[in-house]
Amino acid sequence: MPKPNVAQIMKTLASMGTEPNRATHRKRGATEPLFGISPADLEKFRKQVGTNHELALELWRTGNIDARILAVQVADPQRISPADLDRWASAIRYYPLADAFATKLAARSRHARDRVAAWTRSKDEWLGRAGWMILGELASRDPVLSDAQLTREIERIESTIHGAPNFTRDAMNIALISIGSRNPRLRELAYTAARRMGKVKVDHPDGESETPDATEHIRRFWDRKAGKSSAKAAAPKAAAASKASAAPAKKPAAAKKPAAATAAKKPAAVKKPAAAAAAKKPAATKK
Repeated sequence: MPKPNVAQIMKTLASMGTEPNRATHRKRGATEPLFGISPADLEKFRKQVGTNHELALELWRTGNIDARILAVQVADPQRISPADLDRWASAIRYYPLADAFATKLAARSRHARDRVAAWTRSKDEWLGRAGWMILGELASRDPVLSDAQLTREIERIESTIHGAPNFTRDAMNIALISIGSRNPRLRELAYTAARRMGKVKVDHPDGESETPDATEHIRRFWDRKAGKSSAKAAAPKAAAASKASAAPAKKPAAAKKPAAATAAKKPAAVKKPAAAAAAKKPAATKK
């Protein structure tokens, strides 16, 4: 698409909104201004726009919820500054925006670990949520994080989750599931911590969303992984067996008949002795 400007983008976004979607946003805690665009439609539009950092900064300045969700998705994680991350995070008061900001932008920036360290210790509910959502994202894909580091985070989650603010608490639970899905050692530690923690209660504004059970989600993740591994290992054997069963059976090679059976040779004629073959007349007697 041609290089967009913020006025054109806002006009397009406005045309994509619907009243039912606006009602859903409000039910989840969004405030005006907003257009009410479905996540699927916004994702399609994001692909058309592509990465555009300057546009992202302008979209954020509009204050519109949908425009801000688009902004965190088209911003360049390599160009976002620590100051912009802090400024944007401090303005968020809506959990779908907080989650998109954390996982699509902040976690992919080079400032991610610093933000985890600062925001997960913040008493602000939304900074805390963003920090723990970043940690969950890093636990799932950042190979540099050590088991020792993540073990400390498991301990911190277990000891503080029930006293954390509502949406921070929800993100801590999500982060625990992500850490427990990283490797077998962390699985055991996270699963055990989740069992000791018990049920995590979160007040969801829409009255419909459910708080995931960490023990159940960790168990299901590893069950699925084990199933995929077994299926992958069995696939070559199954394919070979299928190929073998599908191949037409070869006819056994015809047994060669002995030469004597294929063509019985007549016995060679016995030569008669010369005397027998032609008896010579006695020579005539001279008179």
